Amino acid sequence: MREVVFLGARVPLLEARERSIEMMGAFLHEHRLAGEVRTASDPFFVAPDAVSKTYFQLSSDSKFEVSLLLPDGGRTAVGSHNYHSDFFGRAFHTDVESGGPMHSVCVAFGLERWVYAFVMQHGTDIAKWPDVMRKAPEFQGL
Repeated sequence: MREVVFLGARVPLLEARERSIEMMGAFLHEHRLAGEVRTASDPFFVAPDAVSKTYFQLSSDSKFEVSLLLPDGGRTAVGSHNYHSDFFGRAFHTDVESGGPMHSVCVAFGLERWVYAFVMQHGTDIAKWPDVMRKAPEFQGL
């Protein structure tokens, strides 16, 4: 898993997350990957209020998942764009210059999942891969 974490005021962070989601959509198109970026919830809430936490995530657009299709009709989550609001700013007593608790966003990618979904969709024959991949320096001369 690779994560990029953004810290700061609410509005610029939500704008950065929106740009990241748009870039992800372009990436999926350019690499001819069947999938989508959609609202989601974390499956690891194990608490008496788990249902309310799941509902909050879905209704507040705090989590967007990058989900790619697999040949068997299933899906695999390969990344996410999460907005934590001011949770960590309050927890660690960290304020931003514009006032108030720091907000945070993380963009995460499961690299092995990306590779798995790509190979499942496009196969292992490099000649059949999308141009953007075949023309990458890493695959020249193969």
